[in-house]
Amino acid sequence: MAPSSPEISVHIKAPDFELITPKAASRMPQERLFLRGGVKIVKISPTMVMKYGDSVHMSEAKTLEFVRHHTSIPVPRVYAAYTHGPFEERDEEWASKYDTYIFLDFVEG
Repeated sequence: MAPSSPEISVHIKAPDFELITPKAASRMPQERLFLRGGVKIVKISPTMVMKYGDSVHMSEAKTLEFVRHHTSIPVPRVYAAYTHGPFEERDEEWASKYDTYIFLDFVEG
């Protein structure tokens, strides 16, 4: 049985990062960088972006973390990644019942 309201399930969190909930994020000033389908990327500070939506996958955040810790390839630092949901109603029948949120370094380009 699904919870009565959507819940956050944290998968990655840097020790020095204070988690930003979807509600808090929606109140922050945002500069939209990308919007297509179920993926949104917004700049929430001069040095950080938030990538989120029902077509964002946790595997992206986990892959960035793996590459950062096991190679010398430069990749953005992931500060936090979590899922939020489940949502019973979605506009598209193919959409995930969860939104994934990834907070990472802003990299120009």
